[in-house]
Amino acid sequence: MNVIRDIHDVFFDWFLEVNPHHLCLHGAAVRIGDGLVCFPSTHKAGKSTLCVAFAAAGQTVYCDDVLPIEPRRDYGMAMGIAPILRMPLPAHVGPSLRDFVAARKGRANRGWCYVRLGQDEIAPFGEHAPMRGLVFLDRKSRGQAKLEPVSKEEMLKQLILQNFADQVPPVATLDRLLSITQAAQCCRLRFDRITDAVGLLIDTFACCHSSSA
Repeated sequence: MNVIRDIHDVFFDWFLEVNPHHLCLHGAAVRIGDGLVCFPSTHKAGKSTLCVAFAAAGQTVYCDDVLPIEPRRDYGMAMGIAPILRMPLPAHVGPSLRDFVAARKGRANRGWCYVRLGQDEIAPFGEHAPMRGLVFLDRKSRGQAKLEPVSKEEMLKQLILQNFADQVPPVATLDRLLSITQAAQCCRLRFDRITDAVGLLIDTFACCHSSSA
């Protein structure tokens, strides 16, 4: 497990070296409808578990940790890397998701477990999709899941902090991240139960995509 995870880190470095015009964000992303909902990284926010829950709900995972952004249209790009979960699963994970993880258990050790997702559950390496939503995760809330608006300025600041591609000039990086932020719906998801959070996001973004198509 330690070797595999180290290889992934080297792979990200290699990818950016041979693709110097890509941006790259720490964060998770899931395709809902025709676009991506991205969760900029925050420590122990539950983004990997949320991604697996989306896969169990019929959506397509793009990444649970690193999201490259291609330079032509600033679309998010899938890396084709299976999500990895911290073990044991948290108490708030329901029985259906536990069964889903158990049925797709990959390489694991005492602290971590890769989840083997199927063909329609994870996007293949190189697949692209536009960024439709940018969502902060707050799982410390209690009660029903809810979405709250976030200012474009706050979201842009977070994207700047989470971008670790250093070969794109700073002005170009700022322009591109600003364009992504302006085009996306920016919000904060407060939730307790993962199933409620997944259902709310699918209803919100699938509805938005179908109405704008």
